[in-house]
Amino acid sequence: MMNIPTLTTPRLTLRPFTEADAEPLHRILNEDDILRYFPRPEPPDLARVERLIAGQLRHWEEHGLGWWAVELRSTGELRATGELLGWNGLQYLPDTEEVEVGYLLSRRHWGQGLATEGAQAALRFGVETLRLGSIVGIVHPENIASQRVLAKAGLTFINEADYFGMHVRRYVTTADRHGAYTLSTDPGKLDAGFIQDFLANSSYWAQNRSQDVTEKALANSLCFGVYRDTEQVGLARVVTDYATFAWVCDVFIAEAHRGRGLGKWLIERVVTHPDLHGLKQILLATRDAHELYRRYGGFDSLPAPEKWMIRRKQ
Repeated sequence: MMNIPTLTTPRLTLRPFTEADAEPLHRILNEDDILRYFPRPEPPDLARVERLIAGQLRHWEEHGLGWWAVELRSTGELRATGELLGWNGLQYLPDTEEVEVGYLLSRRHWGQGLATEGAQAALRFGVETLRLGSIVGIVHPENIASQRVLAKAGLTFINEADYFGMHVRRYVTTADRHGAYTLSTDPGKLDAGFIQDFLANSSYWAQNRSQDVTEKALANSLCFGVYRDTEQVGLARVVTDYATFAWVCDVFIAEAHRGRGLGKWLIERVVTHPDLHGLKQILLATRDAHELYRRYGGFDSLPAPEKWMIRRKQ
């Protein structure tokens, strides 16, 4: 059986759930409207809560992450009572292969910053211990308080989407490490030879581009390199004025490193980069990756393509 870690924050203890938590969690989940913005808003009976706790313990075994039971911890001003406040933690979403940060506290403990404090602890565990490249937050569009929690915890709003059979707002936090891979915008790390070889021999959009043109393009762009140790394995290049507009191009992961979530991570890092996130428009063109960019980057089809024009080299 997995040894589920216990985390502490200045005011909270995040500990493994036990069977004894079923009754207090049942009381919390039956508070008025506490599940209003959840996919299943009807209050659960005790048997369902017992299954929920058992399911979370299995989730830890299967994925190495899950929910914690939340209590107040003893501080100089407070003495821990052992009262269950609710839950907080990480959840693997098999349909999208993402990890979600989530939380629910008894109404008596709202408005004190405790949900944010617990969420930040869960995020640190995900990024620093599990080396997750990105973690999402999913929230109902009308749940303004929860949106504030996600923003204060460091997540960035990316797009609206459908999860769990309901329309939601999707937030993301990203890290510079994803498992054994790292990401950097340091131009000194770019491997121009590797990039030119991929573009000339493996891309469908830049096969006739010369080495000189590639090097000039890299020098005048914001480039996101993906690396395994010191070996470059991916790239996204952004042409931008850093004020109103950006064009995302030359996005690729080397074939030997695909299937590990690196493309999703890369595009999320691009759109959440502090120099790009506030731009009015970020554009790109793709032949076959529309769903990747739509789901993980918040991109959509041009709303009025008839207004756009292009001048091609004669």
